[in-house]
Amino acid sequence: MNTQAWIKAATALTMVMSLGLTGCSSGGGGHHSEVDGSSADGGTGAGAGAGGSGGGAGDGGAGTGGGGSTPGDGSAGTGGGSGGSGGSGGGTTPGGGDGETGGGTTPTALVTGQVVDQLGNTVSGVGDGVSNLGQVIGSLPIAGDTSLTGGVGTLVSSTGNAVNSVGSGLSDGLGQLGTGNNAVGTTVGVVGAATADLGTGVSGLGQGVTGLASNGPVEQVPVVNQLVAGAGQGVDRVGEAVTMLGNTLSPVGTSGPLAGATQGASDALVPVVSLVENTTANVTRQTGLAGPLNQTLNQTGTALNQAGLQLAGSGNPLGTTLGQAVANTGTSVSTASGLAPVTGGPRTGLLETAGGVVAGAGSGLAASVGSPTVSGIGGSLVQAGNSVASLGPVLGGNGVTNTAAGTPAAALTQQVGSGLNPVVAGVSSVTQQVGASTGAGAPVAGLLNQVGGAVGTVGTQLTGATANPTVSQLGATVTAVGATVGQAGTLVNANGTQGGGLGGALSGVTGALAGGQR
Repeated sequence: MNTQAWIKAATALTMVMSLGLTGCSSGGGGHHSEVDGSSADGGTGAGAGAGGSGGGAGDGGAGTGGGGSTPGDGSAGTGGGSGGSGGSGGGTTPGGGDGETGGGTTPTALVTGQVVDQLGNTVSGVGDGVSNLGQVIGSLPIAGDTSLTGGVGTLVSSTGNAVNSVGSGLSDGLGQLGTGNNAVGTTVGVVGAATADLGTGVSGLGQGVTGLASNGPVEQVPVVNQLVAGAGQGVDRVGEAVTMLGNTLSPVGTSGPLAGATQGASDALVPVVSLVENTTANVTRQTGLAGPLNQTLNQTGTALNQAGLQLAGSGNPLGTTLGQAVANTGTSVSTASGLAPVTGGPRTGLLETAGGVVAGAGSGLAASVGSPTVSGIGGSLVQAGNSVASLGPVLGGNGVTNTAAGTPAAALTQQVGSGLNPVVAGVSSVTQQVGASTGAGAPVAGLLNQVGGAVGTVGTQLTGATANPTVSQLGATVTAVGATVGQAGTLVNANGTQGGGLGGALSGVTGALAGGQR
């Protein structure tokens, strides 16, 4: 395409969009796309993406690359100005440090979010290609008139804008997962933005049809002129209604009644995705797959990126669009290598989190003041959870209990324990009376105390037998269980664990039976 053709296209599109817009017709949200010109070798990232359509030109140049080709360890690239696209963040591999944007430090998105961000860029690039096609269509005259083709071109361009809005929503929403934003709400807003864009296209088509009625041969036939003009105005009004609907839906996910729900969903999604990422990293490192998998993803991503850049530079509009899509796909593949990092220590994984939930549930029961038995069970659960977490190194984890994961469980079980305490107290009162009347209470309590003491001794021996943290934690758990068994004696003996052990218990039971026969 020569320069004159592009000027004609832009001029025609401007004229079409300015024809007779009435009512509340308005365009959809802003759009962006980006082709990452960097490779996965951790070199200097070329910030080739243009800024959003609503933003000013940024004063930041290309972002400097992170250290090396390994994802998850280099720092993120330095972003551009407030309206620019920012640096690519250390080539096509994700940085592990905090990305800096315009001088301010912001959290780094999870690797999954970074992959979605690149996917959004790919979708936006396709949308840009469709929009450019619409501009070309709009510049083609029919019998010397561009009214109809201009309307069709506007519809095609608006369709591309809708696709671009979807890509932008993915990049700005789930693509930023882990940074604290309302990722779900922003992504949900894509529906409204895309709808508004399509409404703009329908209005443009209607305006094109209306313009056709006042140009060329159609203008010379009054009845046909009126029918065509009426049809165009009807289509325009439909487009305005669709645009209004889209503009209404756009902010629903981030403001109004649903904002709290979508923010809550975003906050809940972060630890789940983080757990999956950490477990994947631990397992791949533990099994030795991290290195080969990381290298394969990086090499594949680099090859796709370079092939896409070559295709995008062909000068052909279709080739440019396809090249952008291929290049961004390559960047996504390279970014996914961060799921199998080759450096860094063990992370909090599946077993550490599961153990944290169990320990949290136990701590909640232990904190519910009232029944020693309930508190004892809670203490045993705490140690059991710690034992589960200590098995984490088997899957490559750090073996440290994830206490944060157990906080919700602790709050729940503390309420449950507080509700159970009166019930347990009432049952204990009855069983203690039975134990006192039969004479079996004290002996049974003594027996439970002896059994619990024996179990506790085994646990103590396990704890001191080896320096292995897993075995030591298992010993602590066994000790806690022994204490709980001993404490259970208070259920049948209000005076504690005094009694004659197994012999006393049998004597008490047989005495009670003999008394019943008299």
